[in-house]
Amino acid sequence: AMTRADIDEVEKLLKSVSTKNPQAKKLADEARGKLNFVLLDGSLGFHNQEKAMASIAEAKKLAEKAAKSK
Repeated sequence: AMTRADIDEVEKLLKSVSTKNPQAKKLADEARGKLNFVLLDGSLGFHNQEKAMASIAEAKKLAEKAAKSK
């Protein structure tokens, strides 16, 4: 449940990113890539929780930077 909540938080941040800003778009794309690493696995990190949480944390940092970019 915690993993899903963290993923939802990153996805919410990504929705707020302006794709008109090239720097913000680049950061958002990087964040999406990190998030997809966990999502496409299909296990939501069940097989390697530490790696999944690290990827989600990195995605969150990138998404936050992207959301703050103007």
